[in-house]
Amino acid sequence: MSEPVATTRALTCPACGAPIELRAAGYTTTVACSHCGSILDALDPELKLIAHAQQALRAPRIALGTRGTLADVTWEVVGYLERTDDDEPWSEYLLFNPYYGYRFLVDAGDRWTLGRLLDGPPATRGGAVRVVDGLMFRQDDDAYEVRVTVALGEFYWRVAAGDTVQATDYSGPGAKLSQEQAEDEETWTRLDTLPAGAVESAFGLAAPKQFAGAPSPTPAAPAGPKQKKPHCTLARLALIGWLVIMVIHPSSVALKNAQIDTALDGQERTVALGSIDLPKAHNRVSINTQASGLDNAWIDVDARLVDQKTQQSYEGYALAEHYTGRDSDGPWSEGDSHGVLQFSSVPAGRYDLVLDVSGHRWEGAQSSPPSWSQSSDSSAAHPQLMVSVNRGGLPGTNVFLAFLAIVLPAMAISYSNFRANLRERGVIK
Repeated sequence: MSEPVATTRALTCPACGAPIELRAAGYTTTVACSHCGSILDALDPELKLIAHAQQALRAPRIALGTRGTLADVTWEVVGYLERTDDDEPWSEYLLFNPYYGYRFLVDAGDRWTLGRLLDGPPATRGGAVRVVDGLMFRQDDDAYEVRVTVALGEFYWRVAAGDTVQATDYSGPGAKLSQEQAEDEETWTRLDTLPAGAVESAFGLAAPKQFAGAPSPTPAAPAGPKQKKPHCTLARLALIGWLVIMVIHPSSVALKNAQIDTALDGQERTVALGSIDLPKAHNRVSINTQASGLDNAWIDVDARLVDQKTQQSYEGYALAEHYTGRDSDGPWSEGDSHGVLQFSSVPAGRYDLVLDVSGHRWEGAQSSPPSWSQSSDSSAAHPQLMVSVNRGGLPGTNVFLAFLAIVLPAMAISYSNFRANLRERGVIK
């Protein structure tokens, strides 16, 4: 790969008089002087001053003007940002190549990611699911505010310390998707995680230091016998209460079982599973899906419980997925072919159960596995979706968390008491 053609232009900062070299002349909109931090208008022939420096200057790990090669493309660092969500700070480098445009190199401290700005909003699947380049991204949390704390170098948009946007994150196989909104403008960026050591090698950085471990905490003074006993007694009572609830709570009742032949063609099919009766005033209904033969594909299941008397509808979404691939770290796989959909409090009545099912191939795989046969009788092209519908029972996750909340503190207290007894006997210090 040949070096990028020169696009530099030498000018002077009107605030401090320091020389400024525009590395992406013709593309840059805003310049943050690396000597005084003033914000300058790159579209003005004399670099008109937009705002004086309002932050202390930092020294980026990768100096402005440094060139490095990532994914066989030579990039030049033209801009540097420090941003925060008020919980965690991170750094972003704006990379430029006249043939490939801009990329964002994000330093989160424990990993590097390379971001590519998308041309428009990605396709939507299920509200909180977005599809980009054949990859499916699911929303992590609610939107949060991101603020710029430091800006240095050149940018193709107006930027200054104190600028804020509303960001929303989506996670997918080996990558992330970031949505940012500022006033009437919305941008989407795909961020791919880079292999360990790739950035350090590309830009000549020192290898990251290995974490040697935190120093041992100062041991707390041992509690006396009168302090130990009440805690253990409460833990025992809580465990007994948990066991009683498990015994007296009714087990789940199977209502429906079905097997659905699903084609991976992206077409949505409606399947009516018949009616179910819910006798109690408030019913817990769970719909479990298990896809067999699913390989580099996913199945969306939209379920509806429709009251035959009132036509009141209760809707939910389940997902079965499985992906495999290979990157610089070797083979990887992720996803869960088992999907669960739960309704916590459905009124009594007779309900029609309807499923909207659609299967999709993951087109982002590096190569098409043999199991992607187009034959009509191929199990990979038509995976079987097993559906089971149950009423009642305790939510498994809640039961497990309740058990941990009771047992783990009790174990910690018992271990602490055991060590305290050994110290009292002089066995340990």
